Amino acid sequence: MDEIMARKKKFLAWFMEKNQLKRPDTYQILQLLFHEEQLLRISHFVDDVRYLPNALIISAEGAPTVSFLCRINGIYYENVAEVIAVLINNPPEELYIRLAFDRELICCPCIEQVAEEPEVEFSERLKKLESELNRIAFLKEEKRLKLQAEIDDALEKRDRDRFYYLSDLYKKFFG
Repeated sequence: MDEIMARKKKFLAWFMEKNQLKRPDTYQILQLLFHEEQLLRISHFVDDVRYLPNALIISAEGAPTVSFLCRINGIYYENVAEVIAVLINNPPEELYIRLAFDRELICCPCIEQVAEEPEVEFSERLKKLESELNRIAFLKEEKRLKLQAEIDDALEKRDRDRFYYLSDLYKKFFG
């Protein structure tokens, strides 16, 4: 194992050991990366994934970021099992990962691993696409919250049929 791979493994091990994740199920993705050398080799730990094509954010408690975000080949994933399936069956050429944590508490000597910023030119077209995808993700989240409120309303009104209908919709669209 070369030095870069050893540093990546050390950083992942430190992150998994020292941080409680906002979404505990994302631990499975970290385990997959840790144990699959081919996936770890294509992974790059960066501070900012906004304009990068294949991006993953996993956040620890206390980090000022979203709990989990995954975009591979232009498709956003919210389900950890789907992400794992894509990484195993159709991995991207490169994967840019932001492991977000409270940096004030850091005492790990492998922090330099985070600064592995890629040399990537950002085109205006890519920035516009990213903006549009963020807008779509925001709208989806708004719809999810509205549907949750409608489900709560159906529960309060004891409207069983409406509750089942809305619950089925929620499962269908938001897993």
